[in-house]
Amino acid sequence: MQPLTNKGNSNSILFKIWWLSTSYIQDVDNHKASILFFRTFVFLLFFPLWGLVHVSPLHGAERFPLNYISPEQDRIILMAESLVMERRYDEAMGLFDQMEKEEPESILPSMGRLLILMAHSLEKGETFERIEKEILAEMKKNTRLLKKMKDQPDLTAWDHYIMGGSLGAQGLYELEHQRYVSAFMHGISALSHFKEARIMDPEIHDVDFATGLYKYFRSVKTRYLWFLPLIHDQRLEGIEEIRTALGKGHYAVPACKIALIALAEKEGRDLEGIKMGEAFLKEGPKCLLIRDPLAKIYRRRSQWFDAGMTYYNGYDGDPSIRWVLLEAGRDFLMGNDLTEAETAFQAYLSGSPPDSGAAQAHLGLSRIYHRKGDPSLSQQERAWAVKLDPELRNSPIEN
Repeated sequence: MQPLTNKGNSNSILFKIWWLSTSYIQDVDNHKASILFFRTFVFLLFFPLWGLVHVSPLHGAERFPLNYISPEQDRIILMAESLVMERRYDEAMGLFDQMEKEEPESILPSMGRLLILMAHSLEKGETFERIEKEILAEMKKNTRLLKKMKDQPDLTAWDHYIMGGSLGAQGLYELEHQRYVSAFMHGISALSHFKEARIMDPEIHDVDFATGLYKYFRSVKTRYLWFLPLIHDQRLEGIEEIRTALGKGHYAVPACKIALIALAEKEGRDLEGIKMGEAFLKEGPKCLLIRDPLAKIYRRRSQWFDAGMTYYNGYDGDPSIRWVLLEAGRDFLMGNDLTEAETAFQAYLSGSPPDSGAAQAHLGLSRIYHRKGDPSLSQQERAWAVKLDPELRNSPIEN
């Protein structure tokens, strides 16, 4: 792919953070958006659960997480997190496949794979339907292990943490099938296990991330849940708890970064969001889940070039995420950066096979050539767009 040159502040971030336990329910028309919001929340909320394994705390003065797991397990979990942030999903899955061979009845490998699949599905790539099937298969295995775990006596803080994560995943399944009340009840149960884990072990600061995110989104979304009593606004309190987890947490740190930039975008705290987003991108430049909120902030401020570069630099040659090139082209076109827009649209079209996005790319090129004063090329590209998507026949020459 042809490189582009930054014209200004163009390091950036992507993401969509949405909520589970309070079930983001606006109306039936918003069902797809609700699922995406919920799925992202589940990934973020249970991202730190990769460190959970059913063992009793080790004797001695070890502190979290080494009072529950071995240094080698801790290393593998952190490595899996890093691989996911680098979009190396297959390698991360491989770590948990190997762990399952060594501990076939542990719920940790299943939970790890489930979270990886959720993260991958959030990219909105062309592999979405396949990943959804894999999530469903992993959910069945996770449910079986969860039932077995519930029968065990003397549950530890880690056990409650795992159960909370598994119940949250079940809530995702319920929401995808539009069983909203059941999804909410699973979320409440998950939260109770998180709280129990924190009571049993105050050193598990990763819990602050889960409770903070819950408080924020319950405050925002309670008005859509007619069966819930009104509660006071806990958004700021929730954000502060997420910041606490960022500073003191162990496994939740990547998820905290994603959440904080996403909430800054949602709350309209643009300058804070840009500062955080650019810093976080330096640490995880390949993670698409860290690019979207920053790009949205740039768009809101009409910093079209920065928004375009945020998306464009997120493309690593993987055809399944070509959509970032389309978004980049649109932003460059909005800012009248015609050379960069043409490069982005052409890069999108270099993938195969043609799809609805290809029609939009051809339409974008038609508009570029119209602005450049080349009516012949403009008409040629428009013809390709209409051939791929007849509904574009009446689209204006300027967007």
